[in-house]
Amino acid sequence: MNQLTSQKRWFVVVFQVVPTILFWYVALGLALLIRYSGNLASVDVRAHVLAFSAVFVLWLLSMYAHRLFEWRPVQDRSKTLVGLASVTVTNGVLAIVYFYAQPTLLLTPRRFLALVLGISFLLLVLWYGWVLQRVQARFRQAWFVLGHTDEWQELAALCAAANQQGIEYKGRLQPVLEELAVLP
Repeated sequence: MNQLTSQKRWFVVVFQVVPTILFWYVALGLALLIRYSGNLASVDVRAHVLAFSAVFVLWLLSMYAHRLFEWRPVQDRSKTLVGLASVTVTNGVLAIVYFYAQPTLLLTPRRFLALVLGISFLLLVLWYGWVLQRVQARFRQAWFVLGHTDEWQELAALCAAANQQGIEYKGRLQPVLEELAVLP
């Protein structure tokens, strides 16, 4: 069980937390390129990176609070989309409060913040909805049903229904049951 827990922790860090942070910085870079038409010489890129790094820490906490950094398969794309949309709105509010609560900060991104949020939302939807789902499929647990009465069919149906939960129904161990029935 500890191996599985460490596997889950490794998965969350490598395939959820790190890509999310990376996508936020990619979104920031793309937003800078789009907003300033590729003319980054006229922009204080360092100021944007420093200001948004503080915002990204808040966003990371928000993602954690929305339970998006947990070990759970992306079972339903609509739930994933709603969760990412919800956290994006929350992150936008957090960023607005952060930027406007600091009078010494020269950045007051309005459209720029919307652009960063939009790009990061699209990147995260692609990651969580497509790539992450395929990667998580490799971490499924195989289950075999052992039962002598008709209850095994009900249990098999439950296991098959839980296929999206990381459990993969492999079959019934019939030969073992027949051998056990012969024993005194």
